[in-house]
Amino acid sequence: MEVCQALRRLLGDVEIEHVFRDAPTTVRLEIRAGAETAIGTGAHDLLRGTWQIGGGGKSIFLAVFDQARTTVLTQGRRIDVPAGHLFAGSSEVPFTVIQEGACRWHVIRVGGSLIQLPPATVDRVLYRPYALSPQARQLIENIMPITAGLDGDGQPAVDVAGLDHYLSGLAELILRSIHATGPDAGPGTARREHIERYIRRNLTDPRLCVGSVAAAHAVSRRRLYQLFDGAGVARFIRRARIDKAKALLADPAYRDQSIRQIAESVGIRSAQHFSHLFREATGESPLSFRRNAVIQLGERSAK
Repeated sequence: MEVCQALRRLLGDVEIEHVFRDAPTTVRLEIRAGAETAIGTGAHDLLRGTWQIGGGGKSIFLAVFDQARTTVLTQGRRIDVPAGHLFAGSSEVPFTVIQEGACRWHVIRVGGSLIQLPPATVDRVLYRPYALSPQARQLIENIMPITAGLDGDGQPAVDVAGLDHYLSGLAELILRSIHATGPDAGPGTARREHIERYIRRNLTDPRLCVGSVAAAHAVSRRRLYQLFDGAGVARFIRRARIDKAKALLADPAYRDQSIRQIAESVGIRSAQHFSHLFREATGESPLSFRRNAVIQLGERSAK
């Protein structure tokens, strides 16, 4: 199989251009492709090679380049990727890979629709080099599934759906791991404030809970508990919902909305449960709070 065809099989529906300063002395590659995923491993020896990856369908790339000096250019940025480090990129943002010298590489491609992490979480880890733990490195290096059967190209046959499932799970595991070690992953006020903003932006989601918040930020429940000084994330979510409900009940623009609609606006499906939580937090019912807010607004307007 011609090199460019093989790379398109690996990299998917993207534009690929390559320029070699000198012909490679060696080229070896092995690729398996699913419906929305692919994995590849190979080696080459170049005086200098430039690979331009252009726009196409949304895919996430996870790559490890050994030995070669590797530089990535994207959106006016220059990222030096040390040998053996992991690099994450996306086909949505064109990028150029420049390599010098001998290189052994491993690449995983996963369709963006298969990644269950929030897009903001994925975006935060893209276009940065990450040092790999020995365990993560072993997972990537030993990923090629060798089976007894061969396909028409003389390549080991794989189950397409099974490969998609396996690779998407592995890619998500890696993304969660590098997100947890990223520059904003440490303890402290900034990290907690980031999580608090996420909670406030997602209050309308009835599925918002401790587990979903932990998963979205690739941290354990225990770590989340520590970030909130043991005060309880569930308590913060509940308080944030009540605070937003109070603002909506007091806003004349929402005066025609029922209590049920207000409850749904803060992610609580049951009006009865909402009323119970609201009274517990404020000492009065949502209707009473709204009436008092209207009276106070009228008094302020009269002045």
